[in-house]
Amino acid sequence: MYSAIREITFPNTIQAIGRSAFGQCWQLTEIILPEGITTVGYQWIWGSYRTALIDFSSTMTSIEGYGLSPHYNTSYQVNYNVIIRAVTPPALNSTNSAQKLIAIYVPNESVVTYRETSIWSSLKSKIHGFFDMPPIIIKDGTYTMTLRNIFEDYSDLQVSIEENDYLILDSVEDNVATIVASGITPSTDATVSVSYSFVYRSSTIGGTVNIPILYKEIITFEDAEVKRICVANWGGEYNASSNLYGMKGEITMEQAAAVTTIGNVSSGTTTTVFTDNTKIQTFKELAYFKNLTGMGRGFVMGCSNLREIHIPASVTSIGGVAFHNATRLAKIYFYPKTAPSLGSNCFGNSANQSPGYVTRNAGTNECHVPIDATSYDTGLYKDRLQSVTYSGFRMIYDL
Repeated sequence: MYSAIREITFPNTIQAIGRSAFGQCWQLTEIILPEGITTVGYQWIWGSYRTALIDFSSTMTSIEGYGLSPHYNTSYQVNYNVIIRAVTPPALNSTNSAQKLIAIYVPNESVVTYRETSIWSSLKSKIHGFFDMPPIIIKDGTYTMTLRNIFEDYSDLQVSIEENDYLILDSVEDNVATIVASGITPSTDATVSVSYSFVYRSSTIGGTVNIPILYKEIITFEDAEVKRICVANWGGEYNASSNLYGMKGEITMEQAAAVTTIGNVSSGTTTTVFTDNTKIQTFKELAYFKNLTGMGRGFVMGCSNLREIHIPASVTSIGGVAFHNATRLAKIYFYPKTAPSLGSNCFGNSANQSPGYVTRNAGTNECHVPIDATSYDTGLYKDRLQSVTYSGFRMIYDL
């Protein structure tokens, strides 16, 4: 028992730390391993339950059993962070008793490797880069991002950017670097190298990261509510379902093109992310979902203030009651040359719940289709959508 030890200074000749070397050092709050150390042994800090920071050197190659765990008893162990500077994940024996581990910080360029490496992968949700840096998306030639360290306590942030045509370092203030993408807008993706250093507690962290600059076209929305829904479901800085990067608060053309179905087309629930939203007034940007084939049951059902919608050319089927109770819908643009198949009661299950029912008497409801389109004058398209009793849409062949 070595409870009186509060601080450790390592000589630069040490290459390995043996089994239980610093076990039960109850007063030890942080351990910073210098360069040159490659291995820590089994339970090397076991019982040092006040340790809040473990900083492994870049030369680490092996961490033996319980090497990430100061203590097994969560009643004693404080919450703690781990820094691992090694670009290549060290061999890890186990992740036992790491319940109070908050996060593992690794070089940004190694985050994916750590998350996919055996044993480390069991902690992938806790593995982060030194900086939280999404790729920069060029939007209209200019975009400002902040390079903010994700540690809770840091100081003396220093940042420099290699000479390039895309990024400039605007300022470093309050430990936040503001980087502006401007000047020459790249027509293809690019990468810029950013060097950084900062002090986390008593430990200096530094390195170089490559920031991807992705040349993506951002969708401009007319309706703020539609934008909110689309960004939340398919856009943003990174979308897991499509595995595509974008911009915070935006959705790119690429992200929209990755969506193939929205909702359940033939069976299942009769709701989508748009159903019963009375804030929605226009959805022209649906046309940018150029690989969308299926619009689910209840697609815009209950969107009683929807006035206009544009359906992409890729759509082949529309689920039941998709437009039920969209009673103010006055303009529909169908871009498919062959009319999509329709589910039951697609255009409402009663006259006063049909799309455009409120505006039909004014004679202004319009359904625009391609000049050479087929099958838009049959079935529900004719009996409901064009019926003056139900929706009263005029079929206009002009797209």
